[in-house]
Amino acid sequence: MSRLAACLFAFVLLLGAAPHFTLTSDDFSEASFGSAFVYDKNGCTGENKIPKLTWSGVPPKTLSFAIIVSDPDAYPATFYHWVRINIPKTVTQLPPADENVKDVGVDARNSFDAIGYAGPCPPRREAPHHYVFTIYALSVDKLVKVGPNSKPDAILNAMRGRVLGQADLTGRYGRGS
Repeated sequence: MSRLAACLFAFVLLLGAAPHFTLTSDDFSEASFGSAFVYDKNGCTGENKIPKLTWSGVPPKTLSFAIIVSDPDAYPATFYHWVRINIPKTVTQLPPADENVKDVGVDARNSFDAIGYAGPCPPRREAPHHYVFTIYALSVDKLVKVGPNSKPDAILNAMRGRVLGQADLTGRYGRGS
């Protein structure tokens, strides 16, 4: 193999080994969402704890993160269970539910019109819903003109043109009859 071919081969391998932005959790999976992380109102009887989330492979030039938890199966439109913005770029995980996560970013309004995390709580007798946890890598250190009283649509609009990458993790939960 020529020296040039060896360099090109190494470069292609390096590209293939580039980090991939991922989001993981030890607290839930696609098939299992424990009651500790389920909502504690509206007929749901969970503990409403925030699951531990860890992310890696952060895109270069990331200055902050936002996390949005959505239920795309909700009727008549996507329901937002959690919106957290202005998470510092140095943070790569939210701690387990029993630790304080309030100092890591700013919570905004969810679709229940409350500030903070509201775990899964689908209607009874429906197929399990998908709860999509999405972390966004942003090109700004803080989203301005939005804050704790902002609704999900305002946050999504403020993020427009500032997203460098995103990673998703989905869990399913249903309440049965």
